[in-house]
Amino acid sequence: MSSHQSVAPPSLTFVGPDAQNLIYIQDPYGRRRPFFSTTYNKHSKPPLVIYKLVPDGSQQQFATASYNSWSASITVSLYGQEIKMRQSSESLQGLKEFYCPFRSPNPNVQGKLSWKPAGWGDTQDLWNANGLKLARYEHRTLSGSGNESRLEIYGTWDDAIVDMILACGVAMWKESQKDVQGLASVGIVLGKLSGIDGGGGDASGFGGDGGGFGGDGGGGGA
Repeated sequence: MSSHQSVAPPSLTFVGPDAQNLIYIQDPYGRRRPFFSTTYNKHSKPPLVIYKLVPDGSQQQFATASYNSWSASITVSLYGQEIKMRQSSESLQGLKEFYCPFRSPNPNVQGKLSWKPAGWGDTQDLWNANGLKLARYEHRTLSGSGNESRLEIYGTWDDAIVDMILACGVAMWKESQKDVQGLASVGIVLGKLSGIDGGGGDASGFGGDGGGFGGDGGGGGA
């Protein structure tokens, strides 16, 4: 990847999903309003569904995601277009690579796009092939108020590209929480085998199997 370019302040900020499965859009003054909702149920196919909230109070499904543990890939269906996010074979850093399924006049979303871990902690940056950062998805621990996921999008995009970035980011984030929960389960089992009770808490901080997406049965769906 070429040298990275400097990044301006985000043009869009989304916060969530929260415990009610809602994703909020946040303005520059910190005011938030619900914009998307999600459901996650590991027994459903596809397990992850993302909805857009519309002014009449209804929800419109626009994206789904399914996971292949053998290939470490994620398949996102977005407005009928399929996006394959694959683990990079050239890196041990956990890169997820994909291509934009839409025709866009903006060259910054043409070619390979890559979600890449950003330093320490639960943060992923989305880069294009020319080293321009398009987005950042991070999970923050807030003092006295639990955890918060935040997606920052840089630059000006049409709605389809924004939806693509959000859907791919949420799908990737959910996969990372599944991995954390799996490691926590292994730790609990090993602890009990060694006579140490590791407790039943969810190491992800997302609360149960749904990982902040409304538990095993999901929530917020139509």
